[in-house]
Amino acid sequence: MKGRAALGEELAVCWLGSMFASSPAHGGGKWWRRDATTTTTTTTTTTDTPLARASLGRDPTASEICFSNDEARLVTLTATDQQLVGAGGIATTIGKLTAAAAAAAATTTTAAVAVAATTVNATAATQQQQQHQQQHSSGSYITKTPENSPHQKFQNNRTVLTLGYLTAVKGDMQDKQGLTISGALTMALDDINNNPELLPNVTLALRWNDTKGETVAATRVITEMICDGVAAFFGPEGTCQTEAIVSQSRDIPMISYRCSELQRSSPIPTFARTEPPDTQYCGSGRCNRNTRQTTRAHCPRALEGEQVQVTKSIISLLIYYGWRKFSIIHEELWKNVATSLETQATRNNLTVNHVEMVFDNYKCCRLDMDCCRSGYWYTVIQKTMNRTRIYVFLGNSNQLVDMMATMDGMQLFAKGEYLVISADMLTYSAKVSNKYLWRAEKPGNVRTCTELPGNFEKRSRSLLMIVASEPHKSFENFTHKVREYTQKEPFFFKNPSLFDQFVKYVSIYAAYLYDSVQLYAWALDKLLKEEQRHRPLTSDVIRDVASNGTKIIQTIINNRTYHSIAGATIKIDEHGDSEGNFSVLALKKAHYEESANFSCPFQLLPVAHFQMSQPQNTNDTSQHRNDDIPEFKLSKVGSSIDWAGTDRPMDEPSCGFMNEHCTKDDTHIMSMVVAGILALILFCAGVITMSIYRKWKIELEIEGLLWKIDPGDIKGYFNTEIVSSPSKVSGRQTGDVGMC
Repeated sequence: MKGRAALGEELAVCWLGSMFASSPAHGGGKWWRRDATTTTTTTTTTTDTPLARASLGRDPTASEICFSNDEARLVTLTATDQQLVGAGGIATTIGKLTAAAAAAAATTTTAAVAVAATTVNATAATQQQQQHQQQHSSGSYITKTPENSPHQKFQNNRTVLTLGYLTAVKGDMQDKQGLTISGALTMALDDINNNPELLPNVTLALRWNDTKGETVAATRVITEMICDGVAAFFGPEGTCQTEAIVSQSRDIPMISYRCSELQRSSPIPTFARTEPPDTQYCGSGRCNRNTRQTTRAHCPRALEGEQVQVTKSIISLLIYYGWRKFSIIHEELWKNVATSLETQATRNNLTVNHVEMVFDNYKCCRLDMDCCRSGYWYTVIQKTMNRTRIYVFLGNSNQLVDMMATMDGMQLFAKGEYLVISADMLTYSAKVSNKYLWRAEKPGNVRTCTELPGNFEKRSRSLLMIVASEPHKSFENFTHKVREYTQKEPFFFKNPSLFDQFVKYVSIYAAYLYDSVQLYAWALDKLLKEEQRHRPLTSDVIRDVASNGTKIIQTIINNRTYHSIAGATIKIDEHGDSEGNFSVLALKKAHYEESANFSCPFQLLPVAHFQMSQPQNTNDTSQHRNDDIPEFKLSKVGSSIDWAGTDRPMDEPSCGFMNEHCTKDDTHIMSMVVAGILALILFCAGVITMSIYRKWKIELEIEGLLWKIDPGDIKGYFNTEIVSSPSKVSGRQTGDVGMC
């Protein structure tokens, strides 16, 4: 039999839970207790201030775990277990409480309980003041099954599985999502626990912790949760490489709703994610969503992973319109994306004419590089324009606008012969889509987009943007519910009164989080129903199936696709990565008013999307496509893209860039032969003419000398020479000299 001191300590701890559970502010409460050996769950309602012994109907045992209906904090009464999973302040409070109770219990059990009650009353106000702060700090919680569950009467027959939620609320991580989307998880739990067709033998509970986006903190929390028997992990937010490996070591499934940095150098069969991954670096470091907020212009919204999923959509668009040759111009930060696009092009028998890397304006001007000077884009386009017609640009929107303006100034869009395709990982929004058409800073005297320099309409019709698809219209209702759940137990993330007039923005990550929980529940339910065919589903069997993380993740992968709460059908690849859902934007007539001083009769609107189903006809233009390439689909039957020219641009001229596609017939050869013969005739005629001319000239010279007489032919009267020959004269002179 227990000593009074030990009994008083147990009663004091249970009394603490009873006081909060039975407080009027919380509408009474329930005692939740679980036996450590049988793992059964029972409830006992308390509405006044009875002894804990009276509430339980017996003396509490050392193996018993008491839950507070409001606080949802776990307290164990054994020396080997944790005394409290929660904030340190609560542990200190209970430690003081139990010490006082134990001292008082040395006299009588009743006195011990009285002292404990007095101590609790004295600390109740402090506890309530600390509650809000503690729930915003790093801590662990277990949520109860909703009281409005249709299966409430069957609670004794259901197995409780605790799910671990790893999010980022505090810390230095940029763009943290924990404060705004956490309600999506409890909303998913309610939907699952209240669904009679989904996991009818299981109740899903929650334990969460703020990891602050730090790997060390997340790893520590994961190991603690593993020791406490958590069945699955959702998260972490930010990093997940180390955490996924730790989870794999115990074969516990992990589904991340916001982590793209994992590089699969080796397979992790227990890991999946509902956020599409991609590859990208910021300089020598990694560019992920933890840092992009502070360097958005220089660190694109693209993150690390096995493969850039958006490149498959680019390939699908190129194949659909028969553009089998194209050039890539990318920023330095998008090098890995460009490499992935090259790889996808090779797999699908497409030709990449050029791959040119450019630098963003910030780096160019900071380092005083040539690209900071005017005419830089002219040089890039001039270098490639004679051997390409289709450009794929990978970079930020400001660079895209500069590139398009340069091509417009070179009159490349005048006949609709050139086209630019660009991609952005941002979710489509009509309010910001025009950033791809013009810069935020516009000339002061421009009041409409048609007054912008150049031919705005032709330039804009020569651009196709691929962006993450806009959520379905029902997504707004979903985000409204998420806001409500986020303010409820166990998070209590309420808006400060200062911002009561503002609506908290809920990002697409809320859908990723909700989908991850639904995927897990669906896979577990499928495995349990298969197991039920062979043996009854006891608590041990359920836990045995739930502990096989590899099989759960493989079940999700084998299903290939799932329907997201955002309204899209998403594909899961063989690695467990979500491939996302993308749309194509093109210029359409639609009035847009940016402000009272600027408007535009055009907008970039979604005109097509990509489906994961593969075409059955193997004789069409997509016969060479890879099985992983999604299918391009126009949004409406009979709809089309308004091109800058009379028809869509071709990927090369009809005869090729070097006239290599035009056939050379016999007429060309005959013309060459005739030309050769004519040349030979002309040559011969020239030779003959020159010969005749030379002969004529000689004869003419001879005729001009006929009047001349040779002096030797002139004779004297008696046939003597009038002029003596030089020899005679010379001899005569010599003789005269000798005579003298």
